[in-house]
Formats: sequence, structure tokens, C-alpha cells
Amino acid sequence: MKVAVIFSSILALGLMSGPASGETASIYKWVDDEGITNYAGLPPRDTAAEYAGIRLNRTDRQALQARAGGHANLDKAKAIRKGQEAEDTQREKLSRQDIVDQRVKNCRLAQERLTTYSQARRLYRPTEDGEREYLSDDELDAARAEAITLVEEWCD
Repeated sequence: MKVAVIFSSILALGLMSGPASGETASIYKWVDDEGITNYAGLPPRDTAAEYAGIRLNRTDRQALQARAGGHANLDKAKAIRKGQEAEDTQREKLSRQDIVDQRVKNCRLAQERLTTYSQARRLYRPTEDGEREYLSDDELDAARAEAITLVEEWCD
């Protein structure tokens, strides 16, 4: 009796240690007395079972932990990418704000120029030697038209 118990214990341990150590296990298929199809890793002794063509691979714990670490790295990469996207968005906002500020500044300068050209009776431009060259009536009209165009361009 003791020999049978020891033998069955050794057999059971041998069967259990195979799949747990990263090896593969076969899946068997059989139909029971009630006509229900069953699948299991061990076929029943009293029923004819056939190999189902399925092999079960046990997951290696180290490989699983390595994959879990990979997911952590993936999460870190996503967080970094999200931070970079936020920085890019902030840069775009600042860039847009710089453009708006420049447009406001140019609009103000164009309006000041138009006001000066509209109110002045005589306009001049400085020459290279520091003297003043007064604009003719045609040149003054062209300068005023250009000032109006600049105001229209910069001041929406």
C-alpha cells in the first residue's frame, strides 16, 4: 500500500512539474455519457479521449515581469510625449501671441504715420547730408495712400 501511494505521488509530481516549468501541455477532447464535449489537460481513464490539437504553453514568470516592465516604460514614454505635446502647444500659443503683439505694434505705427501724413501741411524726408527734402504734392498723396494701405493691412 505504501509503495502504491509513493508511486502515485511521484507520478503526480512528475505530471505537475512538466507544465509548470515552462514546458507545454497537451489538451485532450472527449464526449461524456450525456453527450457534452469536454476538454482537459489529462484524459479520463474510463473514456476514450483524443488529442485536440491544442498545446498549452505556460507563461514564464520572468518573461511576464519583463513585459510588465515594458508596459511601465511605455507609460513613461506616453507621459513624456504628452508633456512634449503640452510644451509644443504652449510654444504655439506664445508664438501666436508674439504675432498678435507684432500686429498690434505695426497697426499702432501705421495709424500714427497716417495721422502725421494727414495733419501735416508739408512733409520731408532727410537726405544723406542731413538736409530736408520736402515732398511734392504728388509724393505727399502717394505717401498718404501708402499709409492708408498699411493701416488696412495691419489693423483688421
